[in-house]
Amino acid sequence: MPKTLDAFWEYGSPDGGTNRAYLTCKLCGTKMTSGITQLKYHLARLSGHDVGFCTVSSPELIQKALEAIDEKDKKKEEAERNKVERASRYFEISSPDFGVEGSGPSGPSGRVSTTGTPSHTTASVTARSSFFVPQTRAGAQPGIKSLVKKKEKQEANKVMGRCIFWSDLPLSITKTNPFWQPMCDAIAVVGPGYKSATYEELQGPILQAEKQDINSRLAESKKTWEVTGCTVMSEGWTDRKGRTLLNFLVHCPKGTMFIKSLNASEHIKDATTICELLDGFIRDIGVQNVVQVITDNVANYVSAGKMLMERHPTLFWTPCSAHCLDLLLICCLRIWGNSPSSRRQLIWLGASPSLFITMLLFLAL
Repeated sequence: MPKTLDAFWEYGSPDGGTNRAYLTCKLCGTKMTSGITQLKYHLARLSGHDVGFCTVSSPELIQKALEAIDEKDKKKEEAERNKVERASRYFEISSPDFGVEGSGPSGPSGRVSTTGTPSHTTASVTARSSFFVPQTRAGAQPGIKSLVKKKEKQEANKVMGRCIFWSDLPLSITKTNPFWQPMCDAIAVVGPGYKSATYEELQGPILQAEKQDINSRLAESKKTWEVTGCTVMSEGWTDRKGRTLLNFLVHCPKGTMFIKSLNASEHIKDATTICELLDGFIRDIGVQNVVQVITDNVANYVSAGKMLMERHPTLFWTPCSAHCLDLLLICCLRIWGNSPSSRRQLIWLGASPSLFITMLLFLAL
């Protein structure tokens, strides 16, 4: 039987042909990327969900959208309860201690009855495992549902750890990667039977979808450059092949976006060439949109920054504060000596911001 179309498609028009994730509100023209559910939040004027309020939505339509959202939440909660119950039944059937008192169909008699085998008392069952104890005593066996969740989490953590260790991934990925927990949440929503994306899917449609999302966010950022202005940032680094690469980024109130990278191995010591590279990037962004240029504080970048300010009086060159602090700490080590006590003094200053600032002011005098 074909799936019935959601009634709220009356207020949305799909933009991507068969892909109904991308749509436009027929009332106000707002574009969305998360399907009909996002449209409902839009019409209900609920904050968040990466979409603004519909300015044309009537009170009746707002109430209708709120009721639809509540109905979907109730169905989601019911599906979650059913999933827990199915997992409970699976555990009861597959557990070698199925029928232990308080956890199975053995009832208050405390006996396990299986077809073709004699009954066993609870005492004989608990003798095989110290984990199972009568529920009438302190420290009794936990309920089936909580036990299932605990066992499932332990097994999931074990498999996750094995994947990380086998792939030689840094353990910090669970803390520093902002997409780690959302990935786990998305897999949990799909539930048992989820099949991961294939190699072909990752290098094909998934990669293209991510590229399209990044380009969309970049386009949104570009709109603010003309209004608020932006900062151009350039940093150099050396890869494993010994090449010196220059990264070009743009910062604005919408955030920081990486734009491009260039191989500058032959020109990194030439201030004029660096100035030309920066100037070409600034012209691509729009000279009228650039307020500030930030680079490292080495001699060639200082000269390039001064050249830029002469060419474009409306922008300012600023040395990178982090690089300045690195150079300052290196100078301190040269003055105090690279001894364990000197390093401890630097660590102590770093832990005391007020003292560190006082030292900076003293050195500046």
